[in-house]
Order: sequence, then C-alpha cells, then structure tokens
Amino acid sequence: MAKWRWIRRGRKADVTDNTRPGRPGEPDLSSRAAWRLLTRRRRVYILLIETLLILGVALIGHITGRELARRQLLQREQTIVQLREERQQASAELNRRADRILTLQTRLNHVQSVLDEIVPSENIYVMLPNQSLVVAGGQVTVGLVGSPTNKGVNINVNGTQRLVNAGDIMQAKMEDGRTCNVTVQSFDMFKVVLHAICNANGK
Repeated sequence: MAKWRWIRRGRKADVTDNTRPGRPGEPDLSSRAAWRLLTRRRRVYILLIETLLILGVALIGHITGRELARRQLLQREQTIVQLREERQQASAELNRRADRILTLQTRLNHVQSVLDEIVPSENIYVMLPNQSLVVAGGQVTVGLVGSPTNKGVNINVNGTQRLVNAGDIMQAKMEDGRTCNVTVQSFDMFKVVLHAICNANGK
C-alpha cells in the first residue's frame, strides 16, 4: 500500500514536473498573437478611417464644386438678363429719341414752309390768285391770273400771259439787254411758287 502511494506520488510528480516547464511559454505565444491581432485591427481601422476621410474630402469637394458651378451659372444668367434689360431700355430710349427727332423735324419743316410763305427766300416768290409782284429788282412785273387749275396756271410777265406748268420758264427782255427768267417751281389750288432772276448783259 505504501509502495502504491509512492508510485502514484511519483507519477504525479512526473506529471507535475512534465507540465510545469511548459507553462511559462504559453503567455508569450498568446501575447504575441494578441499583439499581432491588435496591430492588424489597428491597421484595418486606420485604413478604414483614411478611406472614410478620403471619401469625405472627395464628397465635400464634389458638393463644393457643384455649388460653385451653380452659383456661377446663376450669376451668368442674371448678367444675361440684366444685359437684355439694359439693351431693351437703350433700344426704347433710341426709339423715343428718333420719334422726338422726327417730330421736331416735321415741326421745323412746317415752320420753314410757313416762314418761306411769309418771307420768301432770295428770288423765290409766293403768289396768290389775282396777285401781281414786281420782281428782279423792279425790272419784271409778274401776275397770277385767276386760280391755278389742273391744266396749269396763267402767268402774266410784263404784259405777256401764258398758261404754264411746273418747271416751265417764261423769259422777258429788258431794255438794257438783259434777260429775265421766271420759272414756275410749284403750284396748288391756292398759290404759286415762282423763281425769278435776271442775267447780266449778253448772258
């Protein structure tokens, strides 16, 4: 019985001795594996964070670029609309000025025609029906006989009466040898416009 106990103790001791030398190595292996695993996880986390940062920066850049492009497009459209409005305003102003100029020109022509009737230009004479004038420095007496008609006007130059139309010329010889020309420029039912001039001697 004592021998059996000794054998059991010896086996137990052997078993104990056999297992003891192996225990110090287990913590080293587990710590190295844990460190490697932790290092791998850290690398994965860092890579994941870097990827997320890159994606975030790219997304922010894309959104910012689109916003800038949208603002530039909106600003360009506003500029185009403003230029169109300014062009329309300038065109309307030019049209108003052109209308004013046309109105002023019409008034000026009317005033000039009235002034010509009141104070004729040099050698231009406006005659009314049955009116006579001494023209060309008192050398020629011209008279309008009756009212103008569609066929023409009856003009009396120094006692010689003729039926003439616009553009016709009546000549009168002066005692000093000069020739006076009386030209019918225009006429209507109420008046006749004449041009009278005398040439020098021999002309």
